[in-house]
Amino acid sequence: MSAPRLLICGGLTVGTASGSTDYIAAESSTYSSLDDPTERPVVKPNPFDICILPDYDPWDEEIVQYVNQDYDPLKNCNHKFKPMTTLKNGIVTVNAENITCRGRCLTRRSDFANNRGKWVNVDEADFRCEVVETLCSDAEGKDVYQMVHAQIIEKNDTKLYKERSRSENYHNVYVILLDSIASTQGTRLIQPIHFGNLPQTMHFFEKSMEAVSFPHINKVGLNSRPNGVALWFGKSMEKVDRKLFGLPDIEPDWSYNYFCKRFIDNETFLMREFSERGYKTLLAEDWSQGTLNWPTCKGFNKQPTDHYMRPFQLALEKNVSKLLKRTYNKANCIEQHQDILRYLEDFINSYRGIPKFGWIWLSLLGHDHESGVIHADPDFQRFLLHNKKKSLHNFVSCGGTAVHSARSCRG
Repeated sequence: MSAPRLLICGGLTVGTASGSTDYIAAESSTYSSLDDPTERPVVKPNPFDICILPDYDPWDEEIVQYVNQDYDPLKNCNHKFKPMTTLKNGIVTVNAENITCRGRCLTRRSDFANNRGKWVNVDEADFRCEVVETLCSDAEGKDVYQMVHAQIIEKNDTKLYKERSRSENYHNVYVILLDSIASTQGTRLIQPIHFGNLPQTMHFFEKSMEAVSFPHINKVGLNSRPNGVALWFGKSMEKVDRKLFGLPDIEPDWSYNYFCKRFIDNETFLMREFSERGYKTLLAEDWSQGTLNWPTCKGFNKQPTDHYMRPFQLALEKNVSKLLKRTYNKANCIEQHQDILRYLEDFINSYRGIPKFGWIWLSLLGHDHESGVIHADPDFQRFLLHNKKKSLHNFVSCGGTAVHSARSCRG
């Protein structure tokens, strides 16, 4: 069995078809000379024949002044906070005394709305749904705690091609995409932790999991949507301007209206391609509008993957109660990437003998702050260390992916 190979992408991985090639490898001009019969043709090189890639210094003085290695939004959070409820295998456990808790299922109605089940006493329920909301009251009947949990509930559907997938040597594929994080930012994450000399995420990737880095892979458009479309659908959404090179522009495959004003269920979709090969699929993002929905795009009419975490994000962002806002926040040392990593890990441990394809897209950590991902570095390293032991030969990931540079606003 071959050793695992992980891809660490600096800049967004691009695999988009752009139509027919409209230039040849080299444009040449030929002339003959009566004085010198050995005169050779003069070749005018095409500007796309040679690409000189700069070797950027991630610690350049002009850059490092904007980097705060000590930035930690959880530094002063309430480390004594302990969740009153936990969810595992459909069972909600209450971790507090003199507290009564109820729970309900949240399921997908659309990409923008949830179906909410009836409140039931958690002591009497086995929740067979992936997203569960809990609400707890004290002895006087006052609501004091509210939380949202996620889990994987295996689907028992049988596909005609499942047996084929078992007979072939299909590898599991798990993609961890960190929005707005360039390879240089990932490099700056390589540092010893304060109480020892253990490797952090990128160092762990390369040294322990034999990852291969591609630091010069770049984005193909502004914001997440055109890059997500290139990754998942193999289509471009922005024109490639080549006037500087004296070449015609490459027009986009899809316009904004073509993509956004209709449902995209019938388009060739990467995760459906895996599903048709017998894979179980997962997609989780930490923003309710999502890569394919912002700002006003319809997205999918039907759920696009076997496991889809969108109801979780909608519960935290749409019509949210004050109590849930007070409970699920950074003041209590809670961030969404923690739950999404647990959701992915639950998926990794599911469907014994069936190949799996899981993709998580994390925007909140690095989108609005240059140093926003630094404090989460140990979370990713622990996740990889834990799951490397279970899936050494087939754990594939793509991290350090810059869909765009850090922003001060959503987009």
